[in-house]
Amino acid sequence: MEARYVIAGAIGTVVSSVFAVYALLSGNSMVLGVSLSTLILGITVLTLGLTYVEPLGELLKKYSKDMNMLVTRFLEDSGIIGNYRFKLCVKDGKYYAVYSSSNVKCGNVNSGVGVSDSAVYLAIPLTNLSLSIGEAGEAEEIPNIRDYLESILTKTFNICRSIVAKASGKEVHIELIALSREAVELMRSPVNPVRATVALAVSKYFRKPVEIAEEDIVENNYTVKLKVVGD
Repeated sequence: MEARYVIAGAIGTVVSSVFAVYALLSGNSMVLGVSLSTLILGITVLTLGLTYVEPLGELLKKYSKDMNMLVTRFLEDSGIIGNYRFKLCVKDGKYYAVYSSSNVKCGNVNSGVGVSDSAVYLAIPLTNLSLSIGEAGEAEEIPNIRDYLESILTKTFNICRSIVAKASGKEVHIELIALSREAVELMRSPVNPVRATVALAVSKYFRKPVEIAEEDIVENNYTVKLKVVGD
């Protein structure tokens, strides 16, 4: 809901309704015509305000802003800020972005900071992103991985202009071509919600955890190789 549109629409609807009643009682057709037109406009704006949903691209910005400080502090305090592993875990139907000093098993991961087999990790639930990606289509409906990723990364989140994706065995090679300005800015943060979104989409496609094997940014393109893992 957008309060500005709701208020403006409500005021416009009420005022135009008053004038419409006056026009009907006085028989003034000119005032009636203007009032009805304003009434329609007011109802339209009011409906827009009540049904307004924030663009999904803004979700990535808020996610990055809210989590950047937490992840940065964790990486600094654990001493792995320049050398950490990123893994997208699935546990009990929930998805987690896991930052760790070394490999951790998804079955041992819980939300927040923890230790597993001497590895320090930070697991961040991706509930909102997961729900948004789920709305873009399921793997059964879009069997081609490129089409599936394009529906999410390009059409839903507007991260890039086009996508090249190829799956071979347990490896997935992806290239995001012509990143948007917002995506480039988001990728500069330690959280890097673009990476998390790509990994989450691939994980949901295969219904298994994935980890980042390689990634690079060349000019305005992002290339990444992910591995589908069992745990």
